[in-house]
Amino acid sequence: MEEWIDEKERKFDIKQCILYIFDHIALMLIAAVLLGGALFGYSYYKAKKDNNSESKSQNEILDDIVFQNHEAAFPDPANKTKYRDTEKSRLEGTCVVRATVFLDYNLEDVNNPNVNIASLIDRYQRDAFTTLVSIESLESIANEVNSKSYSDLDENHRDLTNEDIRWMVSASSSGVNYMFYSVTDVSIERAKDIVSLMYERFSEKLKGSVEFKTYKLDGGPSVYYDLTDA
Repeated sequence: MEEWIDEKERKFDIKQCILYIFDHIALMLIAAVLLGGALFGYSYYKAKKDNNSESKSQNEILDDIVFQNHEAAFPDPANKTKYRDTEKSRLEGTCVVRATVFLDYNLEDVNNPNVNIASLIDRYQRDAFTTLVSIESLESIANEVNSKSYSDLDENHRDLTNEDIRWMVSASSSGVNYMFYSVTDVSIERAKDIVSLMYERFSEKLKGSVEFKTYKLDGGPSVYYDLTDA
């Protein structure tokens, strides 16, 4: 009888031991899977960041800015990739500096009942943007920033052209009286300069304009985001 009880206890002990081992193995497997997933996620993020920024020179990132913003504005029907502008997509290695301009239009002399005021304001807004990115202004800005040195630019960085700056700029309007514009660049110092110089050239060109009664820089230059790690 005692032998039967001992045998039964031994079987019970072995069963408990096996269950104990399996429970702990399951926990270790779950922990290993979670740890492996975390390590893989970190490695993937780091590799992606390295591929997007560290493996690219500032000149290559600048080329990406110009290309992406141009494609966002004028998409190629044959290209299935839909590009967003760089302010929205936030490319690694870039920064965005913004400014806001208040515009008050001269509508006092519009007495013609056949004139659509909304259409007229829309035309004035388009004229303001055209003035902001005029070739003459951008060439002048390019020459000025190219003559300066910026501590956050590589030694082998290339000079900017007016075409570069045109596609580094994004602009939009909000309501009737506000125009927003931003500059995406690889140098936060240079981006601030470009934003400030753009308003200077803009205000110079609007002097004596019959379309705009008043205009002023209402905010900026301010940093919207900075992924340059400068």
